[in-house]
Amino acid sequence: MEEADAGTLFLDEINSLPLSLQGKLLRVLETRTIQRIGSTKVKKVNFRLVAATNEDLEKLVAEKAFRPDLFYRLNVVPLKLPPLRNRPDDILPLTDLFLRIYNQKYGKHKQFTPTTRARMQSYRWPGNVRELRNFIERAVIMFSGNLIKIPQIEIVTDFIAESSTVSVNGSPPDQSKAFDQGMSLSEYMEQCEMEYVKYALDHTRSTYAAAAMLQTSQSAVMRKKKKYQI
Repeated sequence: MEEADAGTLFLDEINSLPLSLQGKLLRVLETRTIQRIGSTKVKKVNFRLVAATNEDLEKLVAEKAFRPDLFYRLNVVPLKLPPLRNRPDDILPLTDLFLRIYNQKYGKHKQFTPTTRARMQSYRWPGNVRELRNFIERAVIMFSGNLIKIPQIEIVTDFIAESSTVSVNGSPPDQSKAFDQGMSLSEYMEQCEMEYVKYALDHTRSTYAAAAMLQTSQSAVMRKKKKYQI
């Protein structure tokens, strides 16, 4: 709040703010003052507040889970953002944005095929922008080659298993799909190794247990974990 002085403060998921903190936030909004922990000095602040919620605040007020006075203090100019499925024209611009972000983050040069982009635009995205962002990051990390081709996007969380990764029983990627994606032998072997290590880590409680499952050393598991950013 101090850093937002003379600017804008955005509070996401305001509905999850505990009741004990709701009163403190209300006091700040009413008095336009803050006081650092352990300090005896009060400082004036002036900021524009934007708060987002993924739940109905009026319903939470009725359930006594959200303070009515804070609700009315926040509810000055309400803006409703439709779900992503109701604004399909936003999907591809967001796709391009997130693709640039994750290509830069992981040092890649990935692109989606036109068919995949069309499928992404027609998909309903029940998890909205966060699901789209997660989908793109996984695609950038998991797919070999620079052209990402995804057969179907009906179940986004499982699209890797349907296209180019190891299934939960440890079988390798489908060879015909690997060929279609232009995957080399070394890339194919790395894909198998990465997914097998990830499976072991997901189904054990420690890297030592994963190492025992894989019949290798714990230090080797740690190296693979770091290499594949698991």
